[in-house]
Amino acid sequence: MMRKLLLSRQKPAQLIGSGLGAFLGISLLLFTLQAFLDFKSFLTEKEALIHPEYLIINKRISMLSSFSESRKFSAQEQNELAELPEVVRVAAFRSNQFPASGSIMNGNRGMAAELFFESVPSEMIDGNLERFKWEIGDEQLPILVPSNYLKLYNFGYAPSQGMPQVSPQTLSQMTFRLRLDSMGIPIYKNAFIAGYTERIPSILVPDNFLEYANQVYAGKGNEEPSRLLVEVKDPSNPAILHYLEDHAYESNQEQLKNARLSSAFTLIGGILAVIALVILLLAFLSFFQYTQLSLQRNAYEIKTLLDLGVRPSQLFIPFIQVLAAMLVGLCGGALLLLWLCKNWLNSAAGEYGIALSEGLQGGVLITTLLIFVAFIAIQALGIRKGIQYLGGYTSSSN
Repeated sequence: MMRKLLLSRQKPAQLIGSGLGAFLGISLLLFTLQAFLDFKSFLTEKEALIHPEYLIINKRISMLSSFSESRKFSAQEQNELAELPEVVRVAAFRSNQFPASGSIMNGNRGMAAELFFESVPSEMIDGNLERFKWEIGDEQLPILVPSNYLKLYNFGYAPSQGMPQVSPQTLSQMTFRLRLDSMGIPIYKNAFIAGYTERIPSILVPDNFLEYANQVYAGKGNEEPSRLLVEVKDPSNPAILHYLEDHAYESNQEQLKNARLSSAFTLIGGILAVIALVILLLAFLSFFQYTQLSLQRNAYEIKTLLDLGVRPSQLFIPFIQVLAAMLVGLCGGALLLLWLCKNWLNSAAGEYGIALSEGLQGGVLITTLLIFVAFIAIQALGIRKGIQYLGGYTSSSN
């Protein structure tokens, strides 16, 4: 009876408009939060499965750096990179400082080419390193070759030159002849392929050999490296991408796609969240205005009931019950819509081999509860003050 008396003069148009705005704002905010938490969870699971990962970093080449030493990494720059929270460790590429070439014979036909060697610490290299060892006095030099090099030979060079295709096992049993130029004096060595690397696209030799050869054959010590091998916790972390861009460093663009995707997703998610909050705020203000107008439309009834001795709490409860029931419906509808969208997205992502978390994230449910509590608390405060104002006005009139 009390509810019917107090709400008999209400106009539903504004209430419906405010409800639709609140539903849109809540749905958009919850969807953005769910998507963000799912994406973060996906990257965390991916990190646990495949990390650590490695980035090969060099300085960006420009017209100025082509004629200077700025493309080299100083010790300070290496230390700064190693101190980043996202970085596990940093290793410098060592390269040969002397001319080198290699040749191999296949019956009456042979192949020779100028070569370059690089090296990194063995613990940063993938693959089986059992044969990848060298000591002073060894007659043969072990070499690691990128797997892609063999594919280029088998499916590119060999067919065009009438050369036979070879398997990794066959190539590992062959012996190569190396010619190393020691300040004008040729030094010949035999070499063999000790394994293959997927991580580093370069011809690798043991690090201790290249250090020794640069000193003995070229008369040079360690020089500042032009490339670094960086072990990172998560290459999709936008902080890595921002650091590289800020310092004009370059890396494998394919590996940094996840970082760019993460940055774009965070930006878009932030924009959507701001839009959702603005819509939600406007809807809540509209609700607040609606309740204040409701109090004004029912001012006579409220004053009369207060004069008859009805407690303000008895007038306060019907308004809150209506708003709470409406907000429960809005939040429940938004969660139902989000759940349906979530199931559809999980199904669509599964077709591409992407496994997203099942069900709604706990943070989404907590956010929904916080929205409900905040809305009811603000509305209750406004309604209570409005009723008290009308009661005080009544008393002063009498």
